[in-house]
Amino acid sequence: MMRFTTTIHDQAYAVVADYVKKSGEDTTDDHNLKAPYASLCKLVKAEYFIPCLMEVCQVFWRIMFCYKEVKEWHNQGGLETQSESVDWTFDRSYVRTKLENGLLRVWRDVQQKVRPYILALDMSHFKYDDFIRVLDIVNRLISIGMEFCGEGSSSLQDSMRQQSLNYFKNYHRARLEELKIFLETEAWEVCPVRSTFSVHQLREFRFIIFCNVSKILFTEGS
Repeated sequence: MMRFTTTIHDQAYAVVADYVKKSGEDTTDDHNLKAPYASLCKLVKAEYFIPCLMEVCQVFWRIMFCYKEVKEWHNQGGLETQSESVDWTFDRSYVRTKLENGLLRVWRDVQQKVRPYILALDMSHFKYDDFIRVLDIVNRLISIGMEFCGEGSSSLQDSMRQQSLNYFKNYHRARLEELKIFLETEAWEVCPVRSTFSVHQLREFRFIIFCNVSKILFTEGS
C-alpha cells in the first residue's frame, strides 16, 4: 500500500517539476528543488497548465489501473499452492481486505495531488475552450475515481467550482467593459416616440412588469 502512495507522490512531483523546467523556471536552484508540491505547482506557466494536468492524470490513471490489477490478482487466488494451511488462508484474506480498504486511500491520495494543482493557477484569463477542456479532464478523472472505488470527489468539484466562479466573474466583467466602450463610441440618434410610450411596451422588457407584480404579491402575502 505504501508503495502506491509513494509512487503517487513521486510521479506527481516529477511530472510537475518537468513542466516547471519547460516553463523556464530555474529548477537547479535548491529552493525550487526542495519546494513543497503545492508551491511547485504555482511555477507551471499557463501555456503548460493543460498538458501538465493531462500527463498528471494519465499517470494517476495508470497507477489506479495497476492497483486494480493487483487487487483482482489476489481476489482470483494469487499464487496457487497445494497446501491450504490456516495461516495461508488467513494471510490471503488479510491481503484482500487491505487491498479493498486501500481503494479509497489511493483515490484520496490522487485527489490530494490534483486539487492543489487545479488551484495553483488563476484560470480566469483562459480561452473558453481551454477552460472547458480543464473541466472535462477533471470530470473524467472524477468519473474514473467513482468507478475505481465508488466514491466521487467533493474536493475536486469544489476546486473547479471556485475556478468557474472566478472565470465567469472575470468573463462578465470583460464583456461589460466591451459593452461600455460600444455604448460610448456608438453614434446615437433620438428616436421619435409617443408621449405615452413606456419601456414596458417593448416585448424584451415586459418581464419587468411581472417581476414587480410578483414582488408586490410576495410582500403583501408575507
